[in-house]
Amino acid sequence: MGRMQMELHTGIDLAVALIRQSTLPTLLETATAQLTRVFGLTRCWALELDLSGRTLHCAELAERGEFDCADFSHPFSHVLRSGQARELSRAASYRLDHAGFQALFDASDRPRSLWIEPLVGADGRTLGVLVLCRDEPEWNGIVAQPLYNGLTTVLTHQWVSQLQSRDQVWQRRMLKRSLDTLHGADSLRRGCERLAQELVGNSVAMNQLRARLSVRQAASFRYWCRVKPGVARMWWPVASTICRSELKGR
Repeated sequence: MGRMQMELHTGIDLAVALIRQSTLPTLLETATAQLTRVFGLTRCWALELDLSGRTLHCAELAERGEFDCADFSHPFSHVLRSGQARELSRAASYRLDHAGFQALFDASDRPRSLWIEPLVGADGRTLGVLVLCRDEPEWNGIVAQPLYNGLTTVLTHQWVSQLQSRDQVWQRRMLKRSLDTLHGADSLRRGCERLAQELVGNSVAMNQLRARLSVRQAASFRYWCRVKPGVARMWWPVASTICRSELKGR
């Protein structure tokens, strides 16, 4: 089997492994492991840009894994601003006064060179930043390979798919919440209309009373009416309405 055929089979196997990932964290973990192994890197990182576009997140760095995109003391902001990949030497990395970047640099065993590349989906949406680490400063031999370009293309495609799935789940939850709210409001209105047949009056206090009774009836609450001496006759219509409502519900 020739070299091109081997690369083709390798690329297919790697792409299938990425497509099989069901969550964004496992997708990023698989992709970075693949790139590290296939291209002989010392470390590979995938930083996720949040929905606001203001912060990059790196889960592996825990509390130091957040990078403000408006803070240009780390190199990721420059890469996102320019939209262009760049190489960063070890000497330049030492000079950067940013605790989060230095934590990433240390966790990468202080490589001689870093390749920092923005990842953009086919729709033009910026997804995050890819950071490759190695002890050789020559990167063209890696990033110009069809295998590398193919893997990053599959990665960004699956990344967008994961975000779309996440958005759809969020939209379904918001829709359900809105429908529940509408249903609750409609039930409250109908409950108040039923109570208005017996608890007559349009004052603010009477409207609030009907609303509270309607809510409690819908929730199947039990009631205990306690009133001051001398006002029982005033509260008798309320108590009798509650009792009839409970009896109807049984």
